[in-house]
Amino acid sequence: MNSPFPFSPPQKAIESLFALRDYYAPLVEDYEKLYTLAKANLTHVEALLSNWPSTEEVDNDNEEFTSEKGNNFLFSYVKTHSIE
Repeated sequence: MNSPFPFSPPQKAIESLFALRDYYAPLVEDYEKLYTLAKANLTHVEALLSNWPSTEEVDNDNEEFTSEKGNNFLFSYVKTHSIE
């Protein structure tokens, strides 16, 4: 059988593929950690919300989470809970 492709890829192609693997492998590990952390945090937040009345029932005079104070808390929490 005649194949238009060589039986073994050129060494340069193999080296390039190894370099790509070495580049993407740590990224995948980091994003898996971030995904796991985000999923756990989302589950926790949803559990907390399930015990509270819906936002339509909450008095509009209460401080909203999107306030500057809430954003600072969230940013501080994310910074202190890094993936490393």
